[in-house]
Amino acid sequence: ILASRLNTINETLANFRKDTFRRNAIRMFEADFYRQFNRDLFTEFTGSLTISLTLPDNFVERHGDVIGLYLLSIIIIITLLFVYRNRQSEPLTAEWAFLFKRPLAGAIFISIVIISLFTDLDANLPLLFRWLLYVSITIAAMRLLNAFYASPGVKKAIRTIAVVSIVTESLRYFGLPTPLMQLYNALLCAMAIPVCWQRIRRPDKEKISQQRVWAYLLLTVALIGLTAAVIGFENFTTTLIDSTLTTFIILILVKMVLHLSDRGIEALMQTEWIRNRHFMQVLGVDAGTGKLQLLLKILILANTVLALMVTWNLFDNSTEASEAILGFEYTVGETSISLKMVVMVVVVLYLTTIISWVVQAFVDSQIMTPRKMDIGVKESLKRLAHYALFTIGFLIAVSMAGLGLQNFSIIVGALGVGIGFGLQNIVNNFVSGLILLFERPVKVGDVINIDQDWGTITRMPRAGTPASSSRNSRSFCSKASRYRRIFAVSTNSGR
Repeated sequence: ILASRLNTINETLANFRKDTFRRNAIRMFEADFYRQFNRDLFTEFTGSLTISLTLPDNFVERHGDVIGLYLLSIIIIITLLFVYRNRQSEPLTAEWAFLFKRPLAGAIFISIVIISLFTDLDANLPLLFRWLLYVSITIAAMRLLNAFYASPGVKKAIRTIAVVSIVTESLRYFGLPTPLMQLYNALLCAMAIPVCWQRIRRPDKEKISQQRVWAYLLLTVALIGLTAAVIGFENFTTTLIDSTLTTFIILILVKMVLHLSDRGIEALMQTEWIRNRHFMQVLGVDAGTGKLQLLLKILILANTVLALMVTWNLFDNSTEASEAILGFEYTVGETSISLKMVVMVVVVLYLTTIISWVVQAFVDSQIMTPRKMDIGVKESLKRLAHYALFTIGFLIAVSMAGLGLQNFSIIVGALGVGIGFGLQNIVNNFVSGLILLFERPVKVGDVINIDQDWGTITRMPRAGTPASSSRNSRSFCSKASRYRRIFAVSTNSGR
């Protein structure tokens, strides 16, 4: 029974997508199109509007908790913004100042976004309440973006997009009849064409500016939409306009979020409580900031791509989109390699590197430094811990990739051939680095003398990197017998 119903749902969704590319209205240059505008058409729209504006009888009982949660979150966030603004002479960073200029808009936008992540609005809330949420978040986003961007042209474009989006979505929510919607889409595209053409013809200092590129794209969409509306493809025109407007809004918001997240992480990592921690000093504040920013960018951009696919009706939801993308497979002989497998392997290896980096800093700051261990011993143990963790992560990644022992031996054999032909120096440096770690002929802090050159070792070479600019690590180790510690000599001689 379930399988039959799922098949019915899938067939319905497939037909719904196909309807987008089918002619569902009368051509605008035919007389029958204008005969549709009669009293019955407006009566139909009035009845649909009345139904849309009517709330169900049990609305408060069923959705009172969601409404209360929205209002409570808005009150809490706006209170926090006002309190922080009154206590601080300056905001957290200069880039966050716009949020304190528009506290109500910021509270509404943040509340709706956060609660929408945990609430299925389309399935649970009535049509009128969904429309109110859409209008609220669009106006709040418009006010925040106008406070964030300084360019007058960008502000004007944001206001125009917001107004057109609200009007278009309102007509859709309230069930505008097909002939009226077809006429509205045609007029909207017709008005957009001269505006875009004027922006393209405007002289710029640069040959191709970013605004001109967007004007070309919008002009193309307007021409296609106008043509489709005139010949009767009303569903296609509506989908094209909605997807284009939503894409502009998403890209503008993502640009703002990326900028704010970078500045927010920088400000957080530069706070005195975090910056003065010994663990963070060993870990590296700048390195930690860069890694957090990279991870957040990857998450934001990945979700943006999924949202754009759903916006353009390629998939019904982001879950389906991610499963379709990650399920892509490429078969080589009897072996199938899926994109999900590749992503999982990359994620495991990257997380292994991050964990190793954090573990080394934690052990150094919390265990080794309090015990006043020798700096050479510390560096050796940290490097060995890194190799051990990376080996574990590599084995986990290999197992997740579905490579058996036989396939793994083939890979090792191929690496052996590669080492034999062109990787001798890399392997030599790696082995020499291990020799330096285990035998410790020298360590960090030693002052060494090689021929006429001398200096203090400040860092042990990582495996695979040369020990000095003129000699690789193997020659460095082969001359270990000639090294001598000359702390006293250099001090006594005043050098």
